[in-house]
Parts: sequence; structure tokens; C-alpha cells
Amino acid sequence: MKSISALLLIMLCFSTSLFAEEQVDTSPAPVKIVKVFPYLKIDRPIVITHAGDESNRLFIAAQKGKIFVVPNTPEDEDLEEGKLFLDISEKVSYHDKKNEEGLLGLAFHPDYKTNGEFFVYYSTPGKSHNYSVISRFRVSKDDPDKAAADSEEVLMRVAQPAWNHNGGTVVFGPDGMLYIAFGDGGAGGDAFHNGQNLSSVLGSICRIDVDL
Repeated sequence: MKSISALLLIMLCFSTSLFAEEQVDTSPAPVKIVKVFPYLKIDRPIVITHAGDESNRLFIAAQKGKIFVVPNTPEDEDLEEGKLFLDISEKVSYHDKKNEEGLLGLAFHPDYKTNGEFFVYYSTPGKSHNYSVISRFRVSKDDPDKAAADSEEVLMRVAQPAWNHNGGTVVFGPDGMLYIAFGDGGAGGDAFHNGQNLSSVLGSICRIDVDL
């Protein structure tokens, strides 16, 4: 009986030591914040991303309705504005005091290098209320640093009952689908009850196949 107890004790100690050896440090790596593009002067930048085309360029969407393209050279003292890639400010609803509207999202197609397609989320004015618009644009055939402004194709147009809680993030997932984040439609405390309304896209994340 003693030998069995001793054997069990040895096995327990052995398994415990194995468990200790297999433990992995899951603590997050330290975060370091570094100031980049200190000379770049763009008013109300809201998205910075790349096109995935190996061009070493960055695209910066400004809330008032402009997208700029800059070389990925963060310490360049001559880099103050970059090139104007797209200007849709005449279509965009933006107000200084009601600053939750505007050009809010930018995402490049996973095959942008081949098809030149990118997608934006912006607010646009209407007669009784404003709308959130998700559109497809294409790059100019003549200049890789210019979008074809007349190439807009509206994919979604969603009425917004208030000026705030618009959402606006658009990203492509690993499945190649475009994910779109809509706010709950605004006011305070989800006054329009869109957050739990399954028949409304407000207060939800939509997934669409842009290649259909």
C-alpha cells in the first residue's frame, strides 16, 4: 500500500513539473507610443491605412471629406500635406459642432493591386435627415496617386435619425468580405431602440461580398 502511495506521489510531482514547464507567458508585450509624421498637417485625420499593394504608401482619410496619399517616410521634414487622392467634401455632411459625421471609413480591396478598388463610409445630407453611404471607388488609370472621382458606385445608403452615433469603420476580413460598423442611430441612450432591433442595420456590423 505504501509503495502504491509513493508511486502516486511521484507521478503527481512529475505531472506537476511537466505542467510548470509547459506554461507560457501570456502577458502582453509592453506598448510604446512613438510620434510619427510630426510635420504632416492634415486637419481632422480619422483613418490611416495602406493599400496592400507593396507601394510603401499610406492613405489618410480626413473627416471633412478628403483622402491624402503620402510616402511611408515618417521622419520626412518636407512631408506636410501629401497628395490629394480623392475629394468628396461637397458630398459629405460635416459640422464642426456636430463632429460625429463626415468621411468616417476607408478600406482597400484585398486585390487592390489588381483591380484598384477601395471603399469609403461617409455621411451625406438629405431633406429630412442625413444618410450613411458606403461606396466603391476606383483608382485612376493614369495616375496611381489619384482616385477616379467619377467612379463612385453606391453599395448602401442608410438613413440616420440623428447626427451622432454613426459608426463608420469599414474593414476587410480574412474571408475577403467587407465588414461595416453602423452606430445605433444616435440621440442619447439608444432613443430609437435600434441596438436590439434585428430588422435594422443600425447598431450592427454588416458583412457584404463586394465581388458579387
